[in-house]
Amino acid sequence: MVLHVVALPHVSTNKQQTNLACAYTQKIVKFCPMMHKVGWEVKLYGTTDNETPCDEFVSCLSQERRDAILGDQEWYQKGEVYGVDWEPTHQLWQEFNANVCAEMHKRIRPDDLILFITGRSAASIMDAFPLHRKCEFGIGYEGVMPKTHHVYESYAWQASMWAYEQGTPAGADGRYFDAVIPNYFELNDFPVNEGKRDTYFLFMNRMTVRKGYQEAIQACEFAKSRLLIAGIGGDEVVSKRVKHVGFADTVKRGELLSNARAVFMPTQYLEPFGGVAVEAMLCGTPVITSDWGAFPENVRQGVDGFRCHTMAEYIKAMRGVVNLDHAEIAAHARARWSTETVGKQYDNYFKRLATLSGEGFYAGVRVE
Repeated sequence: MVLHVVALPHVSTNKQQTNLACAYTQKIVKFCPMMHKVGWEVKLYGTTDNETPCDEFVSCLSQERRDAILGDQEWYQKGEVYGVDWEPTHQLWQEFNANVCAEMHKRIRPDDLILFITGRSAASIMDAFPLHRKCEFGIGYEGVMPKTHHVYESYAWQASMWAYEQGTPAGADGRYFDAVIPNYFELNDFPVNEGKRDTYFLFMNRMTVRKGYQEAIQACEFAKSRLLIAGIGGDEVVSKRVKHVGFADTVKRGELLSNARAVFMPTQYLEPFGGVAVEAMLCGTPVITSDWGAFPENVRQGVDGFRCHTMAEYIKAMRGVVNLDHAEIAAHARARWSTETVGKQYDNYFKRLATLSGEGFYAGVRVE
């Protein structure tokens, strides 16, 4: 079985600064070498300037053509990329998907697996291969395709999407060949600091109200503490205690995370995974979060940080993080979310999907 991985047409599959703003592109950048390392053949279909190791890279949209379609739109700074631009009728998706279909038809074999991470934006690719097995391999979004297999980033998001897609929580059924596999990280990108920390707290995310940056600011104002903000969008904050340090590339991100006293992530919506919180913990840095979505699965209360419900609890957490064990936080996170650990989980899952060509649900059953 060969894994045919479809990238996103907005950006190239590499670690350049702008691509760090697209969590799904970065998942693909890490996914391909991760799966190759555990023994899978990987073919990647994307746009120009790929730097992701794989068995074959197939360019399906040139830089010139992408620029012609998008014009001067900086996709990672505008809201459209999370709305209109994800519509399958958008010219960018139509041209990219058509080229992917043409190239994939030349290469795919009957038992191969098509992997994508863009939901209904890839509908035309799904329709072009009705007899092939398909999987959305890292769902942290709405708009999943019904006739595919699904891998969710957390149990919270899996339950939310099952209820959403089926109309009601009470009437929703599970699916045996769906799965929950967390996001995954290359440990070298996240330095561990077990020594003395700086005094600042950190908010590293999109500066939108639902990401909770206002709660982080208020908590630091009440506690008379410094807050650094690294992220895209929103207005620059004017405050003697708050400093906006701009977008953080790979090196700057590691430095900010590993030297912070704690990282705020008081997300208001149901966070599908909360990658920044996990990145902080990989550096041994405690996190201060809300108490829903994926956080109850990922943040051990009073060990990795604190999950909060009120402003008083956020302020109390700011005082409490100084007593947490940085080495313990890092060791647990690095054992749980490394590409080495998660790659084995995907390996097992894809082997489970392969049984659908045979005994499926009853594969491996031995009746005495």
